[in-house]
Amino acid sequence: MEKTLRQIGFLLVIVASLNLGACGGGGGSDVDSSADTQTTSSAAQPHLAESIDNGDGAYDVTLLGELGTDNQAVAINDAGQVVGHYCSPSGGRNVFFWSNGTMRHLVESARVTDINRTGEIVGWMKKGSTSEAFVYADQLYYFDLPPGASRAYGIDDEGCVVGRCYAKSENSFFDADGETRILVPEVFGYATDISASKQILIKVLRQDGFHSLLLDSEGTLVDLGSLGAQNTQAEDLNNYGQVVGWSQTRSGQYHAFLWENGEMIDLSRPGWSFSSALAINDSGQILLKASTAKGTLITLWDDGEYTDLNHLGLDYVEVTDMNNQGQIIGWTTNDDGFFRAFLATPL
Repeated sequence: MEKTLRQIGFLLVIVASLNLGACGGGGGSDVDSSADTQTTSSAAQPHLAESIDNGDGAYDVTLLGELGTDNQAVAINDAGQVVGHYCSPSGGRNVFFWSNGTMRHLVESARVTDINRTGEIVGWMKKGSTSEAFVYADQLYYFDLPPGASRAYGIDDEGCVVGRCYAKSENSFFDADGETRILVPEVFGYATDISASKQILIKVLRQDGFHSLLLDSEGTLVDLGSLGAQNTQAEDLNNYGQVVGWSQTRSGQYHAFLWENGEMIDLSRPGWSFSSALAINDSGQILLKASTAKGTLITLWDDGEYTDLNHLGLDYVEVTDMNNQGQIIGWTTNDDGFFRAFLATPL
């Protein structure tokens, strides 16, 4: 990795503005109209968490604080630290870091995708006219990659990073201890996740649809297959090689799946028109989202048992990740219609 010269205080990075897409429920702009934005004094101040009564008692639900307008939690580690995005008044998307009840501004005009046990995070930011992958450890680092856009998607507890780079074609990259290399250059796809045993998920778009591949530490590449049709999208990988996501059935529906030991298992239930498995932890618990005639359903799958999580006591819920303690993150809406990140801890 190439060490950047930009290091400003604790967990504080100032970079040029970047269009990262619309900010959530408050109707933020699709374009970050600011130029060379600076970290504001309000963004630099800690924002405290707020516990709420979920009316059920199965989970302790905490609202993580408020920076800017919309706050969306993206990833959580086993220490209960959370990273996500918040929107500035100009509509730009920034990165926050939450730990021990306090939310702080982390990186301006950037996207975050993952956080490991020691609090190292990965994502990407604007670099000139393109995007550039980064890892934030003791400071900000870039990677030694061919010229072109890049994005970092996954980091393991040893600090190994996987992601996506564009040179002559789209490829996956892997970085360990500052040594960066292209993975299976003949495969046009991108790496999205990495396990403790260095298994790596790769997403590929071919002429016949989306495919998900699993690359092991010996270099063996396995296509996960599908539930009957062509399209499969893996969303998460745990440290035991279990993979979850969604796959298309012969009837054209998209169903949540669990893949293990070479077999893909359909996790959908009767009455679900669409479902996806968003996260899996090392205990094999799976976080599911489904569409039903009554609306969206959030469910926890555990050894064949389904538990409805819509009882979290929040009027609106989106979930994104879950750690090995069963803590769940996502976002809800506040009274003004803006997104508010939350952490749900099982009791």
